[in-house]
Amino acid sequence: MKISSQKLEGTGLILLLISFGWQVFQQDISDLAKEQQDCQIHEKLDHLWFILGDLYTHSSANNSSSITQSDFDVISRNWKYWADLQKERERVESQGKFF
Repeated sequence: MKISSQKLEGTGLILLLISFGWQVFQQDISDLAKEQQDCQIHEKLDHLWFILGDLYTHSSANNSSSITQSDFDVISRNWKYWADLQKERERVESQGKFF
């Protein structure tokens, strides 16, 4: 049985296309996990900034006329602790490894 060079070339191109698609898919999952972590960090920094702004505007050091209010109850409900963030990250990584 002779395998024609066209069939061999076609099979090679299909395998190359599949491996390229697989790499792109895996990279997208890694990028999404990293983006999720960055988003959570920035969200926490925003909350801290609002609380500091609230403390400053109600202090005697405030020489401006601006006053801010931060809703600490909402911030507390939405705050994610490190252990929770680790569990989310591990779940996303395990899903990526599964695929």
